Amino acid sequence: MRYSRTWSTAPPAPKGSSVRHRFGGPDVLTLTETDLPEPTPHDVRVNVKASGVNPLDNKIRHGDLASVLPAEFPIVPGLDAAGVIDATGEAVTGFAVGDEVFGLTPGGSYAQDVLMPVPVAKPAPLP
Repeated sequence: MRYSRTWSTAPPAPKGSSVRHRFGGPDVLTLTETDLPEPTPHDVRVNVKASGVNPLDNKIRHGDLASVLPAEFPIVPGLDAAGVIDATGEAVTGFAVGDEVFGLTPGGSYAQDVLMPVPVAKPAPLP
C-alpha cells in the first residue's frame, strides 16, 4: 500500500494518494492508503517527485465544473506529474526504469506513484 507525498517539513508519510470524497476547498483532501498501480502493457509507472497544481485542478475540486466533468468519488485529483520511472509495461519502448519523465496522469497525479501512458523525457539541461 502507498500514501501521498507530503509537502511540508514534517517527517515523510507512508505512501499512497491524496483523495477527495466531496467537492470543496483544500480541506477535502485526505491522505488515503492506496494500492501500488501496476502498469498495463503500454504504461509506465512513475514515482512522483512533483505534481502540478493548476487553476483547473482547483475549479474541479471546488465543483465549479461538475456539470461538464461529473465526479464519481473518491477521486485522486491532479492532471500532470514529473518523476522517475520505476516499472514499465511489456510493450513500452524508448523508456526504461530510472528515466526521468513528465506527463499527464489519467488516474490523478496527487499520489506517490502514477501510471503514464505517454511520458515525455526530461530535457537534458534541466537539473
